[in-house]
Amino acid sequence: MLCCATVAISAEDEKKLAGVRRRRGDAESNGGPQQPAFAAITGNLAQLIVTIDSADAAPTTQASQAAEKTLAQAQALFKQWEALKSK
Repeated sequence: MLCCATVAISAEDEKKLAGVRRRRGDAESNGGPQQPAFAAITGNLAQLIVTIDSADAAPTTQASQAAEKTLAQAQALFKQWEALKSK
């Protein structure tokens, strides 16, 4: 499971990560699935936290699935980030 961490990413590094996806063969504008950027993942996590925290019951199945999907995306992007930092 991914722990809460603060990661400061510059706009330049965000562009580099997008470039890594393109070099892997993913087209940027082909309409196909793309891995979200850090900003999108952070936004999704923030929305999930508010949704789950505001309920007086256990998280719904949909919220749990969304959290698992978003955390998996974050972990994949962190792996890309670590690979980029080591270059």
